Amino acid sequence: MLYFKDWNDFGTTYLTTTDALPNFQLQGVALKTNDFVNDVKKLTANGQSMYLMGLVGADPKQSVFVSLSIDGITFNSQRVLFRNLSAQDQYIVAAGFVMKGNQLLGVLYGAGAVETLDKNQIFARWLQKKVVITDSSGVQYSSQNAYGPDRQWFQGLSSGTLKGTMVVYAEDGITPLGSSLVTLSAGKPYSLVLQ
Repeated sequence: MLYFKDWNDFGTTYLTTTDALPNFQLQGVALKTNDFVNDVKKLTANGQSMYLMGLVGADPKQSVFVSLSIDGITFNSQRVLFRNLSAQDQYIVAAGFVMKGNQLLGVLYGAGAVETLDKNQIFARWLQKKVVITDSSGVQYSSQNAYGPDRQWFQGLSSGTLKGTMVVYAEDGITPLGSSLVTLSAGKPYSLVLQ
């Protein structure tokens, strides 16, 4: 499968397929969008195949979008997956999904701080569980950033210990998976195991 734009019909993304290169057969319109397809992955959930399309914005808002399809031919309307976080990733130019087998881990994306696009870097967003720690006075500590799909860091006390209740939420950030009382010391790494 090859998804492409016709510059004479910029608002449309087409799909073409081949059984023998270099001959392609036009399948039709995959998605009506001005944005650019950067990656398409086939996933399987509950025995059903789904296609996940990642697109980068053609407008100055610089967003990464996603669209879903059950057949890889016709995609649903796209939605914003995320927008830039700061001035450092203001101009997003490319995005690709990070997979481990059939599991989506996150998105790597190329972006930069200047419109000339000559100082771009690679950034990442990881799909992971949300962890919130609330101390005895009600102050909440959430992950400040991630070092990878399974590693988060928290801005807490610079020294001493933090005692409180830790709640772990699913990747949607809403569904609680469990909670526990914790005592954490500053500067130490911890490993979380859900049972």
